[in-house]
Amino acid sequence: MRTRELLAAVVLGVISDLAFDPVNLPGAMIVGVAGLLLLLLRNPSARKSYVASLGAAFGVGFFGPLLWWMNAVGHGAYAGIVLSQIGFSALLAIGLGLVMRLRWWPVWGASLWIGVELLRSNFPFSGFPWGRLAFSGAGTPIESYARLVGVPGMGAVMFLVAASIAYFAFHPGATTGLMMVATGSTMLLFGALLPTGVAGEQGTRQVALVQGDVPGLKGHWKPGQIFQKHADETENLIAAIALGNQPQPDFVLWPENSTDIDPAQFPSVSGLLDLLVRGLEAPILVGGLLNGPDSGTAYNAGLVWTRGGAGDKYIKRKPVPFGEYVPFRSVLGEIVPRFGRLIPR
Repeated sequence: MRTRELLAAVVLGVISDLAFDPVNLPGAMIVGVAGLLLLLLRNPSARKSYVASLGAAFGVGFFGPLLWWMNAVGHGAYAGIVLSQIGFSALLAIGLGLVMRLRWWPVWGASLWIGVELLRSNFPFSGFPWGRLAFSGAGTPIESYARLVGVPGMGAVMFLVAASIAYFAFHPGATTGLMMVATGSTMLLFGALLPTGVAGEQGTRQVALVQGDVPGLKGHWKPGQIFQKHADETENLIAAIALGNQPQPDFVLWPENSTDIDPAQFPSVSGLLDLLVRGLEAPILVGGLLNGPDSGTAYNAGLVWTRGGAGDKYIKRKPVPFGEYVPFRSVLGEIVPRFGRLIPR
């Protein structure tokens, strides 16, 4: 029986993952969380070790596919991050098992869920916020809560809706079960009636998105190749605008790391950006790897390029561990030399 429940927890984790890219199934995570809560409700007196295993099984199903992209950095990095997040899932399940013994447990459970999300968003290293409950709310009536209560509040609302489903499934004929369903339905209805978008928005802007791609696997291209591919794609955009096949943009957006060479250090790069901006008659927001204060440091930055050259700049404040920097480089670089080669700065 318990083996079936563990397998069910894995499946529920996978269902929750369907709420994110590439599937983006609205409401999938609410169903997955409701199923996990139902499993915990069915085991009110289970040992903490078993409750933790239910949470870990859910984490395997959820974080395993969600973070699969980390294999592009390295299999070891992928395994390490997934294992750390599974630990948070086990911790969360233990906490939920305890608060579910209290009155008004959905409220305490929502606080606990959001609290653990905030914890894992800041620890270890600079944190891993992927897969937060609120992030799966796009495309559902709950997304409108974001403008009122922010990401934590929106996540709490989603948890309460999931808790109402689980409570009703566990007490289908009870008055409290019917009340919980009514509460969850009211929250959904209220969300559907709330306005969405940015408050006080005025007008629209035409944005052109350029994706130049990368020339093969990471570490197998020469400096400047990624920049050139995006420059070439932008020249195609200029030609398409001139022919009337694309609308005139107000600004052009290049992706993160779209230039792997610092324009400030190479006149040929800055000169080509100047030509592209003139041809577009619009500024470009360039995502680039810029040189830092020393040879061992680089900045992941967004740089606005206008007719006057480099303008406003934003430098990413929380680089991704094992993706943009190597924690404990002096130790891990010796154990896994690949980290040092792929992330040299």
